[in-house]
Amino acid sequence: MIDFDNYDFDDERTLFPSPKNEIALYEVAIPEKMLGQILSGKKIIICENQNDDKYNLLGLKNHIFVGVSNNYAVFNTIKKDPTFYGLRDRDFLTDDEIKKIKEIYPNYFILKYLNFENYLYHPDNIAQLNPKGFDKEAYLNEIIKQKNQRLLHIVKGIESARKTYEEIKDSRLQIQDKEEREINENTILADLETNELERFYKFYDMKKQFDKRMLEKLQLSKEKLVQTAWFKTQISALLQ
Repeated sequence: MIDFDNYDFDDERTLFPSPKNEIALYEVAIPEKMLGQILSGKKIIICENQNDDKYNLLGLKNHIFVGVSNNYAVFNTIKKDPTFYGLRDRDFLTDDEIKKIKEIYPNYFILKYLNFENYLYHPDNIAQLNPKGFDKEAYLNEIIKQKNQRLLHIVKGIESARKTYEEIKDSRLQIQDKEEREINENTILADLETNELERFYKFYDMKKQFDKRMLEKLQLSKEKLVQTAWFKTQISALLQ
């Protein structure tokens, strides 16, 4: 979108397109009174960053994904307008916290794993593509090895990361008690210390913390990884 508003065009000016990172832009393209009619029966799902392009590749019937800047923008959008649905990365939210959030905000979905990339690079997802030369067991062992090597670094960042979550600050959710916060953080640490994939993988960052050099020879694009039956089943089940 290019915004021509509030400029004096007697003066020379160079304009640049703005990214579609605000739901309000849809109301510019479509008159607000018609927006509900045109998209009637469809779930408009607000998600983080540029992941909307990948989610829309799934072709989920009656689902439209719209990307916004971050999880703060996702949460505040669905709080202001419950006709929208939200989808955010899990980050360092515990199962109990997610349950509380869903009870208050049923139109809010939170990924099972730490972020979008954890789904893409999950051993089961890559195995379904069955690329030549892929050894699932060796790959899983490499994930465990790298997780354990970086465990101390990961743990150090948990408390500071959680302080930024708007959901934890929300008084309706009652997650502000210090003792409860410590219990939740210890739960995350206990999961990270195990070598059980479905426990530690919830909190291990495959986007930033995993060295993917062993995957380079497989030539796996995000477009391929997002269109597997495994990935589609995981996201579809989450959005029920």
